[in-house]
Amino acid sequence: RDLHSFPTRRSSDLGKLDAAQLPDPAPETSSYEMPRTGTERWLAAAWAEVLGTGQPVGATDDFFDIGGNSLHMTQLINRISDEFDLQLHLRQLFTSPVLEQLAALIDQAGAESGSGPVTATPDEGLVAFRSTGARAPLFLIHPMGGSVTCYAQLAQALGDDQPVYGIEDPGLGGEPATDDLARRARQYAGLIRARQPHGPYLIGGWSYGGWIAQEMGCQLAAAGQDVSVFALDTGAHPEPRTPTDIEIGAGFVSDVAGIAGAPLPGIDLASLETMDRASLENLALDTLITAGVATPGMRADLRARMLAFEANYRAALSHRPGQIGRASCRERV
Repeated sequence: RDLHSFPTRRSSDLGKLDAAQLPDPAPETSSYEMPRTGTERWLAAAWAEVLGTGQPVGATDDFFDIGGNSLHMTQLINRISDEFDLQLHLRQLFTSPVLEQLAALIDQAGAESGSGPVTATPDEGLVAFRSTGARAPLFLIHPMGGSVTCYAQLAQALGDDQPVYGIEDPGLGGEPATDDLARRARQYAGLIRARQPHGPYLIGGWSYGGWIAQEMGCQLAAAGQDVSVFALDTGAHPEPRTPTDIEIGAGFVSDVAGIAGAPLPGIDLASLETMDRASLENLALDTLITAGVATPGMRADLRARMLAFEANYRAALSHRPGQIGRASCRERV
């Protein structure tokens, strides 16, 4: 599951904020720094509502340190779009997680645009948690849910000298999902070789991310590259049988509820047996929105997550792992 090591709260959809009507928050700790600019004050109010913090948000607060997860990221991006007519990419929250950093990014994009909609897009396919440092970069692969938000605090804990990149499932951004794990591994290996042409490579992954990392290691080793793989909490095979569409859909609902730290919505699986695929998809989305796990404005994002989750689940079921160090990735165990 795409769970997170930091606390989360169920978010609310309170509509567009009028920061000018909000009172200045009073600092509660010595580390609190009051937002200074209009953009910082608006973001502080938006973060407080999206995250449900119940306390003031300061200029130097980190989005992930105070409970942000991948669902919160989508809500915040939507609010920024409505308020500033600015289309940020989710990856930019990883590179600018501190409130004053994100405010500066918004102000800079607005100043450069003049007027009209703005699209600020990263220049690479990697999530750069930290792009500087003397050590060999560490590349972390997404788990089943597709997001790399679960690695944000790990990247921070590794220190300023350790470059850390994440690879998110491109299906979350609209690219067609695939249930071919080896094909995805080749795509991701191409991304890291574009950033780092030669080994030694450091590749890691948690849960399903460990499966992809291991396959990437196999492929890179077969190409004569030096590679180390860190696969965490990754079983030998996820299921003794092929699950039904209903079971996978229920697994997706459970996964998203887990990300939100919310109780699992009750689902009577037996009552769904006569429903077609499209109806099952809509029911899963409706269940999450009705339970308050997500907002109606996140429906398109949830659908992309669901398709990626299903494809990744089926990829894990059909994949036969290879052995790193063998002459060919075709030698499977």
